[in-house]
Amino acid sequence: MGGGGGGNVIESSLRRKLSREAARKRRRLESDTFADLCRLLPLPPSVTRTLDKPSVIRLTLSYMRTHLWSDVVPMLQIKALFLFSERETRQTEARATGGGLGRRRRTPARS
Repeated sequence: MGGGGGGNVIESSLRRKLSREAARKRRRLESDTFADLCRLLPLPPSVTRTLDKPSVIRLTLSYMRTHLWSDVVPMLQIKALFLFSERETRQTEARATGGGLGRRRRTPARS
């Protein structure tokens, strides 16, 4: 009947060791990813070397938002110009044919 508990201690020790190695690998991958993000930011290396992780995230999001809006705003301006010219065309055609702008006449409220 003697001790069969020795195997559990070895298994537990091995599990802890594997867990520590996996955690190191995750931290290394995370650090590499943040370093890649820092390199992609349009900042001098002297600045990016001193950034902490939350700052890298904040700057990356700001950069992405800025570029998103720089792409979206011209598209919105083009769409607005198109809609404006379309409305102007309809109004001009309505004036030329003697018609109104297609508005309905108000009917007096019934009492």
